[in-house]
Amino acid sequence: MAAYGGLVTVLRALLSCRLPLDLSTRDRLGRSLQVLAVGGTSAPENMQATVRLLHAAGAPLEADALLHAVDRRCGAGVEALLACGRPAVDTSRSWLAVFGRDRYSCPVHRVLQGLAMQASCGFPILPEEEREAVRILEALLAAGFRPTVYRQVAQGPFRHSSDTRVRAEFDPFTGDPTYSKLGTRQVGVGAGHSPA
Repeated sequence: MAAYGGLVTVLRALLSCRLPLDLSTRDRLGRSLQVLAVGGTSAPENMQATVRLLHAAGAPLEADALLHAVDRRCGAGVEALLACGRPAVDTSRSWLAVFGRDRYSCPVHRVLQGLAMQASCGFPILPEEEREAVRILEALLAAGFRPTVYRQVAQGPFRHSSDTRVRAEFDPFTGDPTYSKLGTRQVGVGAGHSPA
């Protein structure tokens, strides 16, 4: 709704009316208002204003909105959400599907995995994509997110693998072969990380 450009004023008026509004509502695809706000094509300043308005009006800060913004490589959306607080992200499982994207549950690894998957498919990582990834990583790290070392997980680097043995520990930095596709890029985290 408010993700499309000039609707910040309309949203502000709607939120100030006396009608009872359910700000935790979801559309038929399961997307919350926060997800729609960070998943739209609006200018960054409209996106940030929309997220702030929704949060101030009581819309819950949700992990799926953060992970959706990460998946879309939308630095403005990630920054807007994190400016409102730090949503709880369940990293007890190594994989988490958010709106059709089945990736690592850790936001930091999700950024790197997106780049690694792109590179492993033979698509070059453009400078603007790399800059946006670094912007997101910096925002996540500033908010206290750290790369997760998964413990007692049945899935390793490949979600649909036939290997279902439980691993005592899985660190994507050392156990995910697609990360090697990032080469020697310095994208914000790496050696010396600590488990979350």
